Amino acid sequence: MMRRHLLVAYIGASALLALAACSGAAGSGSGGASGGTIKVGVLADVTGALATGHDVEDAVKARFALQNAEGGVDGKKLSFVVADTTSTFPGALSAAQTLVEHDHVFGVIGGTEAVQGAVNYLKEQNVPLMGYYPDSPDFGVPSFTNMFSVDGSGNPNYLAVTTFGKFFKSQGVTSLAGVSYADAAGTGGLKATLESAQSVGLKVAYENNTLPIGTTDVEALALSIKASGANGIYLPVLENTSIALLTQLKEDGVHLKAALLIVGYGEDTLGSPPAVSAAQGDDFLTIFQPAEANTPATRQMVAALRKYAGETGDPYTFDYQGWAMASLFIRGLQAAGSNPTQGSFISGLRKVTDWNDGGLLAEPVDFKAFGNLGVTVGPGNCFYVAKLEGNAFRAITSANPVCGASTGQTVG
Repeated sequence: MMRRHLLVAYIGASALLALAACSGAAGSGSGGASGGTIKVGVLADVTGALATGHDVEDAVKARFALQNAEGGVDGKKLSFVVADTTSTFPGALSAAQTLVEHDHVFGVIGGTEAVQGAVNYLKEQNVPLMGYYPDSPDFGVPSFTNMFSVDGSGNPNYLAVTTFGKFFKSQGVTSLAGVSYADAAGTGGLKATLESAQSVGLKVAYENNTLPIGTTDVEALALSIKASGANGIYLPVLENTSIALLTQLKEDGVHLKAALLIVGYGEDTLGSPPAVSAAQGDDFLTIFQPAEANTPATRQMVAALRKYAGETGDPYTFDYQGWAMASLFIRGLQAAGSNPTQGSFISGLRKVTDWNDGGLLAEPVDFKAFGNLGVTVGPGNCFYVAKLEGNAFRAITSANPVCGASTGQTVG
Protein backbone atom coordinates (compact mmCIF):
# COMPACT_ATOMS: atom_id res chain seq x y z
CA MET A 1 0.00 0.00 0.00
CA MET A 2 1.18 3.48 -0.79
CA ARG A 3 2.89 5.31 2.08
CA ARG A 4 2.54 8.96 1.12
CA HIS A 5 1.38 11.34 3.88
CA LEU A 6 2.89 9.23 6.64
CA LEU A 7 5.75 11.70 6.79
CA VAL A 8 3.94 13.64 9.51
CA ALA A 9 4.57 10.76 11.91
CA TYR A 10 8.17 11.89 11.98
CA ILE A 11 7.68 15.63 12.27
CA GLY A 12 8.25 15.39 16.01
CA ALA A 13 11.74 14.17 15.25
CA SER A 14 12.66 17.25 13.25
CA ALA A 15 15.01 18.44 15.97
CA LEU A 16 17.26 15.58 14.97
CA LEU A 17 18.06 17.44 11.79
CA ALA A 18 20.55 19.42 13.80
CA LEU A 19 22.72 16.32 13.76
CA ALA A 20 23.27 16.82 10.05
CA ALA A 21 26.45 18.83 10.47
CA CYS A 22 28.86 15.93 10.17
CA SER A 23 32.41 15.31 9.01
CA GLY A 24 33.46 15.39 5.39
CA ALA A 25 34.39 18.18 3.07
CA ALA A 26 31.65 19.84 1.09
CA GLY A 27 32.48 20.86 -2.43
CA SER A 28 32.53 19.63 -5.97
CA GLY A 29 34.36 16.32 -5.70
CA SER A 30 33.85 13.38 -8.00
CA GLY A 31 32.22 11.25 -5.29
CA GLY A 32 31.41 7.81 -6.63
CA ALA A 33 32.76 8.47 -10.13
CA SER A 34 35.82 6.26 -10.49
CA GLY A 35 37.22 4.66 -13.60
CA GLY A 36 34.40 3.61 -15.87
CA THR A 37 31.68 3.36 -13.20
CA ILE A 38 29.53 5.88 -11.37
CA LYS A 39 28.10 4.67 -8.06
CA VAL A 40 24.76 5.98 -6.80
CA GLY A 41 23.26 5.58 -3.34
CA VAL A 42 19.60 4.67 -2.81
CA LEU A 43 17.84 5.52 0.44
CA ALA A 44 15.07 2.96 0.93
CA ASP A 45 12.69 1.92 3.70
CA VAL A 46 13.80 -1.69 3.82
CA THR A 47 12.61 -2.09 7.41
CA GLY A 48 10.39 -0.17 9.81
CA ALA A 49 6.91 1.31 9.74
CA LEU A 50 7.11 2.53 6.13
CA ALA A 51 8.42 -0.73 4.68
CA THR A 52 5.97 -2.35 2.28
CA GLY A 53 8.07 -5.09 0.73
CA HIS A 54 8.28 -3.02 -2.45
CA ASP A 55 10.36 0.11 -2.86
CA VAL A 56 12.20 2.01 -5.57
CA GLU A 57 15.10 -0.45 -5.87
CA ASP A 58 13.60 -2.58 -8.68
CA ALA A 59 12.91 0.47 -10.83
CA VAL A 60 16.39 1.94 -10.28
CA LYS A 61 17.83 -1.45 -11.20
CA ALA A 62 15.77 -1.60 -14.39
CA ARG A 63 16.47 1.99 -15.47
CA PHE A 64 20.21 1.76 -14.87
CA ALA A 65 20.38 -1.65 -16.57
CA LEU A 66 18.63 -0.22 -19.63
CA GLN A 67 21.05 2.71 -19.74
CA ASN A 68 24.06 0.43 -19.30
CA ALA A 69 22.82 -1.78 -22.13
CA GLU A 70 22.81 1.32 -24.31
CA GLY A 71 26.42 2.15 -23.38
CA GLY A 72 25.96 3.99 -20.10
CA VAL A 73 26.51 7.74 -19.91
CA ASP A 74 29.44 8.97 -21.97
CA GLY A 75 30.86 5.46 -21.77
CA LYS A 76 30.53 5.24 -17.98
CA LYS A 77 28.38 2.48 -16.49
CA LEU A 78 26.01 3.01 -13.56
CA SER A 79 25.87 1.02 -10.33
CA PHE A 80 23.99 1.54 -7.10
CA VAL A 81 24.00 0.53 -3.45
CA VAL A 82 20.99 0.55 -1.12
CA ALA A 83 20.99 1.84 2.46
CA ASP A 84 18.11 1.17 4.88
CA THR A 85 16.52 4.21 6.50
CA THR A 86 14.63 2.02 9.02
CA SER A 87 11.69 4.30 8.11
CA THR A 88 12.87 7.07 10.43
CA PHE A 89 14.51 10.49 10.18
CA PRO A 90 17.60 9.47 12.19
CA GLY A 91 17.78 6.24 10.19
CA ALA A 92 17.78 8.22 6.95
CA LEU A 93 20.56 10.46 8.25
CA SER A 94 22.64 7.44 9.28
CA ALA A 95 22.01 5.76 5.93
CA ALA A 96 23.05 8.89 4.02
CA GLN A 97 26.24 9.16 6.06
CA THR A 98 27.06 5.54 5.26
CA LEU A 99 26.46 6.07 1.55
CA VAL A 100 28.63 9.19 1.41
CA GLU A 101 31.43 8.39 3.86
CA HIS A 102 31.71 4.59 3.49
CA ASP A 103 30.35 3.81 0.02
CA HIS A 104 31.59 7.08 -1.49
CA VAL A 105 28.59 7.52 -3.79
CA PHE A 106 28.44 10.27 -6.39
CA GLY A 107 24.80 11.10 -5.67
CA VAL A 108 21.74 9.86 -3.83
CA ILE A 109 18.26 8.73 -4.87
CA GLY A 110 15.88 9.47 -2.01
CA GLY A 111 13.23 6.79 -2.36
CA THR A 112 11.71 7.39 1.07
CA GLU A 113 9.44 9.73 3.00
CA ALA A 114 12.09 9.77 5.71
CA VAL A 115 14.54 11.57 3.38
CA GLN A 116 13.83 14.75 5.34
CA GLY A 117 16.20 13.43 8.00
CA ALA A 118 19.10 13.47 5.53
CA VAL A 119 18.60 16.64 3.50
CA ASN A 120 20.69 19.00 5.63
CA TYR A 121 23.59 16.56 5.70
CA LEU A 122 23.50 15.99 1.95
CA LYS A 123 23.33 19.74 1.37
CA GLU A 124 26.36 20.20 3.64
CA GLN A 125 28.26 17.60 1.62
CA ASN A 126 27.09 19.08 -1.71
CA VAL A 127 25.84 15.65 -2.77
CA PRO A 128 23.20 15.61 -5.55
CA LEU A 129 19.85 14.30 -4.29
CA MET A 130 17.07 13.11 -6.59
CA GLY A 131 13.70 12.90 -4.89
CA TYR A 132 9.96 13.39 -4.90
CA TYR A 133 8.57 16.72 -3.70
CA PRO A 134 5.97 15.41 -1.20
CA ASP A 135 8.79 13.76 0.76
CA SER A 136 10.45 17.04 1.72
CA PRO A 137 9.38 20.69 1.42
CA ASP A 138 13.05 21.56 0.97
CA PHE A 139 12.75 20.54 -2.69
CA GLY A 140 10.91 23.86 -3.02
CA VAL A 141 13.50 25.96 -1.13
CA PRO A 142 16.07 27.82 -3.29
CA SER A 143 18.95 27.36 -0.85
CA PHE A 144 18.82 23.56 -1.34
CA THR A 145 20.41 23.73 -4.78
CA ASN A 146 21.61 20.11 -4.63
CA MET A 147 18.03 18.76 -4.41
CA PHE A 148 16.05 17.92 -7.56
CA SER A 149 12.45 16.72 -7.49
CA VAL A 150 11.18 14.57 -10.35
CA ASP A 151 7.73 16.15 -10.10
CA GLY A 152 8.95 19.73 -10.06
CA SER A 153 9.22 22.21 -7.24
CA GLY A 154 6.04 22.49 -5.21
CA ASN A 155 5.25 25.56 -3.17
CA PRO A 156 5.93 24.98 0.56
CA ASN A 157 3.03 27.34 1.34
CA TYR A 158 0.50 25.13 -0.50
CA LEU A 159 -0.29 26.98 -3.68
CA ALA A 160 -3.84 26.41 -4.95
CA VAL A 161 -4.16 25.55 -8.63
CA THR A 162 -7.24 25.07 -10.80
CA THR A 163 -6.33 21.51 -11.81
CA PHE A 164 -8.43 19.71 -9.22
CA GLY A 165 -11.45 21.89 -9.73
CA LYS A 166 -11.26 21.35 -13.49
CA PHE A 167 -11.15 17.57 -13.04
CA PHE A 168 -14.12 17.39 -10.67
CA LYS A 169 -16.15 19.77 -12.84
CA SER A 170 -15.42 17.64 -15.92
CA GLN A 171 -16.89 14.61 -14.10
CA GLY A 172 -20.15 16.39 -13.28
CA VAL A 173 -19.37 17.21 -9.65
CA THR A 174 -21.13 20.29 -8.33
CA SER A 175 -20.60 19.90 -4.58
CA LEU A 176 -17.31 18.61 -3.17
CA ALA A 177 -16.28 16.96 0.09
CA GLY A 178 -12.71 16.47 1.23
CA VAL A 179 -11.07 14.74 4.17
CA SER A 180 -7.46 14.54 5.35
CA TYR A 181 -5.33 13.55 8.28
CA ALA A 182 -4.59 16.07 11.02
CA ASP A 183 -1.11 17.05 9.81
CA ALA A 184 0.30 20.06 8.01
CA ALA A 185 0.76 18.28 4.68
CA GLY A 186 -2.71 16.76 4.66
CA THR A 187 -4.46 19.89 5.89
CA GLY A 188 -2.58 22.20 3.50
CA GLY A 189 -3.19 19.95 0.53
CA LEU A 190 -6.88 19.60 1.33
CA LYS A 191 -7.41 23.34 1.74
CA ALA A 192 -5.58 24.03 -1.53
CA THR A 193 -7.80 21.55 -3.36
CA LEU A 194 -11.01 22.98 -1.93
CA GLU A 195 -9.81 26.43 -2.97
CA SER A 196 -9.27 24.95 -6.43
CA ALA A 197 -12.85 23.68 -6.51
CA GLN A 198 -14.26 27.05 -5.53
CA SER A 199 -12.12 28.80 -8.14
CA VAL A 200 -14.05 27.01 -10.92
CA GLY A 201 -17.47 27.54 -9.34
CA LEU A 202 -17.94 24.34 -7.33
CA LYS A 203 -19.47 24.32 -3.86
CA VAL A 204 -17.50 23.00 -0.91
CA ALA A 205 -20.02 20.89 0.97
CA TYR A 206 -17.86 19.25 3.61
CA GLU A 207 -14.30 19.54 4.98
CA ASN A 208 -12.68 17.43 7.67
CA ASN A 209 -8.95 17.58 8.38
CA THR A 210 -8.97 15.84 11.77
CA LEU A 211 -8.68 12.16 10.82
CA PRO A 212 -6.14 10.03 12.70
CA ILE A 213 -3.48 8.67 10.34
CA GLY A 214 -4.56 5.36 8.84
CA THR A 215 -8.02 5.36 10.42
CA THR A 216 -10.70 3.01 9.14
CA ASP A 217 -13.32 4.04 11.72
CA VAL A 218 -15.45 6.02 9.28
CA GLU A 219 -19.14 5.37 10.01
CA ALA A 220 -19.82 8.79 11.55
CA LEU A 221 -17.69 10.47 8.87
CA ALA A 222 -19.68 8.83 6.09
CA LEU A 223 -22.96 9.98 7.61
CA SER A 224 -21.69 13.55 7.82
CA ILE A 225 -20.64 13.49 4.16
CA LYS A 226 -24.02 12.05 3.18
CA ALA A 227 -25.81 14.80 5.09
CA SER A 228 -23.73 17.45 3.32
CA GLY A 229 -25.14 16.51 -0.07
CA ALA A 230 -21.70 16.27 -1.68
CA ASN A 231 -21.56 14.43 -5.00
CA GLY A 232 -17.79 14.32 -5.25
CA ILE A 233 -14.97 13.64 -2.80
CA TYR A 234 -11.23 14.28 -2.61
CA LEU A 235 -9.18 11.78 -0.59
CA PRO A 236 -5.56 12.79 0.17
CA VAL A 237 -5.20 9.88 2.62
CA LEU A 238 -3.81 6.37 2.68
CA GLU A 239 -5.67 3.82 0.62
CA ASN A 240 -6.99 1.85 3.60
CA THR A 241 -8.78 4.98 4.85
CA SER A 242 -10.08 5.81 1.36
CA ILE A 243 -11.37 2.30 0.72
CA ALA A 244 -13.05 2.07 4.12
CA LEU A 245 -14.80 5.42 3.61
CA LEU A 246 -15.91 4.75 0.04
CA THR A 247 -17.25 1.35 1.05
CA GLN A 248 -19.24 2.92 3.89
CA LEU A 249 -20.58 5.66 1.64
CA LYS A 250 -21.85 3.05 -0.82
CA GLU A 251 -23.50 1.13 2.00
CA ASP A 252 -25.15 4.38 3.08
CA GLY A 253 -26.56 4.89 -0.40
CA VAL A 254 -24.33 7.80 -1.42
CA HIS A 255 -23.79 8.00 -5.18
CA LEU A 256 -20.76 10.07 -6.12
CA LYS A 257 -19.96 11.53 -9.51
CA ALA A 258 -16.25 11.20 -8.76
CA ALA A 259 -14.03 10.02 -5.92
CA LEU A 260 -10.38 10.99 -6.43
CA LEU A 261 -7.72 9.03 -4.51
CA ILE A 262 -4.17 10.36 -4.56
CA VAL A 263 -2.62 6.96 -3.74
CA GLY A 264 -3.15 3.41 -4.92
CA TYR A 265 -2.81 3.55 -8.70
CA GLY A 266 -1.29 0.45 -10.27
CA GLU A 267 -0.30 -2.84 -8.74
CA ASP A 268 -0.62 -1.27 -5.29
CA THR A 269 -4.36 -1.83 -5.67
CA LEU A 270 -4.57 -4.53 -8.35
CA GLY A 271 -2.54 -6.88 -6.16
CA SER A 272 -5.23 -6.76 -3.46
CA PRO A 273 -8.57 -8.43 -4.35
CA PRO A 274 -10.42 -6.70 -1.45
CA ALA A 275 -9.18 -3.31 -2.64
CA VAL A 276 -10.18 -4.08 -6.24
CA SER A 277 -13.66 -5.01 -5.09
CA ALA A 278 -14.10 -1.94 -2.92
CA ALA A 279 -12.71 0.66 -5.36
CA GLN A 280 -14.76 -0.17 -8.45
CA GLY A 281 -15.44 2.97 -10.49
CA ASP A 282 -13.17 5.15 -8.38
CA ASP A 283 -10.52 7.47 -9.79
CA PHE A 284 -6.81 7.34 -8.98
CA LEU A 285 -4.46 10.26 -9.46
CA THR A 286 -0.97 9.71 -10.83
CA ILE A 287 1.64 12.33 -11.63
CA PHE A 288 3.06 10.05 -14.32
CA GLN A 289 1.33 8.81 -17.45
CA PRO A 290 -0.57 5.61 -16.57
CA ALA A 291 0.60 2.39 -18.18
CA GLU A 292 -2.84 2.01 -19.76
CA ALA A 293 -2.07 4.99 -22.01
CA ASN A 294 0.20 2.56 -23.90
CA THR A 295 2.61 5.19 -25.18
CA PRO A 296 6.28 4.67 -26.17
CA ALA A 297 7.31 6.00 -22.74
CA THR A 298 5.08 3.63 -20.76
CA ARG A 299 5.95 0.66 -22.97
CA GLN A 300 9.65 1.27 -22.48
CA MET A 301 9.31 1.38 -18.70
CA VAL A 302 7.05 -1.66 -18.45
CA ALA A 303 9.34 -3.69 -20.74
CA ALA A 304 12.46 -2.75 -18.76
CA LEU A 305 10.80 -3.59 -15.44
CA ARG A 306 9.84 -6.98 -16.85
CA LYS A 307 13.26 -7.69 -18.39
CA TYR A 308 15.59 -6.42 -15.68
CA ALA A 309 13.48 -6.65 -12.50
CA GLY A 310 11.14 -9.54 -13.27
CA GLU A 311 8.00 -7.47 -12.69
CA THR A 312 4.71 -8.18 -14.44
CA GLY A 313 1.39 -6.38 -14.45
CA ASP A 314 0.93 -2.68 -13.82
CA PRO A 315 3.88 -0.83 -12.25
CA TYR A 316 3.76 0.02 -8.56
CA THR A 317 3.74 3.64 -7.45
CA PHE A 318 7.35 3.27 -6.33
CA ASP A 319 8.28 1.86 -9.73
CA TYR A 320 7.25 5.15 -11.30
CA GLN A 321 9.11 7.18 -8.71
CA GLY A 322 12.25 5.04 -8.77
CA TRP A 323 12.31 5.01 -12.56
CA ALA A 324 11.92 8.79 -12.67
CA MET A 325 14.62 9.44 -10.09
CA ALA A 326 17.05 7.13 -11.91
CA SER A 327 16.20 8.80 -15.24
CA LEU A 328 16.74 12.22 -13.72
CA PHE A 329 20.11 11.15 -12.35
CA ILE A 330 21.09 10.05 -15.86
CA ARG A 331 19.99 13.44 -17.23
CA GLY A 332 22.11 15.15 -14.59
CA LEU A 333 25.18 13.19 -15.63
CA GLN A 334 24.57 14.15 -19.24
CA ALA A 335 24.40 17.80 -18.18
CA ALA A 336 27.58 17.51 -16.09
CA GLY A 337 30.02 16.96 -18.96
CA SER A 338 32.45 14.19 -19.86
CA ASN A 339 34.32 14.33 -16.54
CA PRO A 340 31.46 14.87 -14.08
CA THR A 341 31.91 16.19 -10.58
CA GLN A 342 29.20 16.67 -8.01
CA GLY A 343 29.49 20.41 -8.55
CA SER A 344 29.18 20.20 -12.33
CA PHE A 345 26.26 17.79 -11.95
CA ILE A 346 24.37 20.24 -9.72
CA SER A 347 25.11 23.33 -11.79
CA GLY A 348 24.41 21.51 -15.06
CA LEU A 349 21.11 19.96 -14.02
CA ARG A 350 19.92 23.22 -12.46
CA LYS A 351 19.98 24.72 -15.97
CA VAL A 352 17.81 21.99 -17.50
CA THR A 353 14.28 23.01 -18.47
CA ASP A 354 13.24 20.27 -20.91
CA TRP A 355 13.26 17.01 -18.91
CA ASN A 356 9.92 15.16 -18.90
CA ASP A 357 11.06 11.64 -18.00
CA GLY A 358 10.93 10.48 -21.59
CA GLY A 359 7.30 11.55 -21.92
CA LEU A 360 5.93 10.09 -18.68
CA LEU A 361 5.33 13.61 -17.36
CA ALA A 362 2.75 15.83 -19.01
CA GLU A 363 5.08 18.83 -19.13
CA PRO A 364 8.84 19.28 -18.69
CA VAL A 365 10.31 20.24 -15.33
CA ASP A 366 12.03 23.62 -15.08
CA PHE A 367 14.85 23.03 -12.59
CA LYS A 368 15.65 26.74 -12.46
CA ALA A 369 12.30 27.37 -10.74
CA PHE A 370 11.52 26.91 -7.05
CA GLY A 371 8.09 26.74 -5.42
CA ASN A 372 6.19 27.34 -8.66
CA LEU A 373 3.81 24.37 -8.53
CA GLY A 374 0.72 23.40 -6.56
CA VAL A 375 0.14 20.45 -4.24
CA THR A 376 0.00 16.85 -5.55
CA VAL A 377 0.53 17.90 -9.15
CA GLY A 378 3.39 17.52 -11.58
CA PRO A 379 5.08 20.05 -13.86
CA GLY A 380 2.64 22.33 -15.58
CA ASN A 381 0.34 21.76 -12.59
CA CYS A 382 -0.80 18.58 -14.34
CA PHE A 383 -1.81 15.09 -13.33
CA TYR A 384 -3.34 12.00 -14.91
CA VAL A 385 -6.34 10.02 -13.70
CA ALA A 386 -7.05 6.30 -14.14
CA LYS A 387 -10.41 4.71 -13.29
CA LEU A 388 -10.63 1.21 -11.79
CA GLU A 389 -13.00 -0.98 -13.79
CA GLY A 390 -13.11 -4.71 -13.17
CA ASN A 391 -9.59 -5.98 -12.61
CA ALA A 392 -7.85 -3.20 -14.51
CA PHE A 393 -7.42 0.54 -14.74
CA ARG A 394 -8.62 2.63 -17.65
CA ALA A 395 -7.01 5.94 -18.49
CA ILE A 396 -9.71 8.64 -18.45
CA THR A 397 -9.55 10.41 -21.80
CA SER A 398 -10.66 13.75 -20.41
CA ALA A 399 -7.98 13.57 -17.70
CA ASN A 400 -5.06 12.30 -19.73
CA PRO A 401 -3.75 14.69 -18.55
CA VAL A 402 -5.66 17.48 -16.81
CA CYS A 403 -3.66 20.67 -16.26
CA GLY A 404 -4.36 23.94 -14.52
CA ALA A 405 -2.96 27.27 -13.46
CA SER A 406 -2.28 29.03 -10.19
CA THR A 407 -5.24 30.68 -8.49
CA GLY A 408 -2.81 33.10 -6.90
CA GLN A 409 -3.79 31.83 -3.43
CA THR A 410 -1.67 29.98 -0.89
CA VAL A 411 -3.27 28.35 2.12
CA GLY A 412 -0.27 27.47 4.27
